[in-house]
Amino acid sequence: MFVPASCGLFYSLFCRMIECVLFSTQEKVLMATYKELQLQIEALKQQAEAQRRAELAAVIGDIRAKMDEYGITLADLGSRRGGASSKGSTVAPKYRNAQTGETWTGRGKMPRWLQSAVDSGKSKESFLI
Repeated sequence: MFVPASCGLFYSLFCRMIECVLFSTQEKVLMATYKELQLQIEALKQQAEAQRRAELAAVIGDIRAKMDEYGITLADLGSRRGGASSKGSTVAPKYRNAQTGETWTGRGKMPRWLQSAVDSGKSKESFLI
């Protein structure tokens, strides 16, 4: 766009003024308070969860349709649903404090009662069950 020389200063000042107004408006829009941002986050979380549920229902429907179509059962998929889980299974204790009855499986950090006994010169093997 051609601007006459006499208008050049006015034009540049006008453009600078418009930029200032635009940037100050954008800064106000971008500078939300912490509380406002937390509210937006919570609203987005709820929206995302609703969308996940909607998509999950469609995916489950598709899976069931394919299973029916091909005659697939849960057993065919190797499902462990309802069975015992290997994670979190209990392990028999290997060490016992005869005085208190406390036990330790030998896994993880050595308990204080056994550590203090070992530090005092007793062998760990003397506590074996």
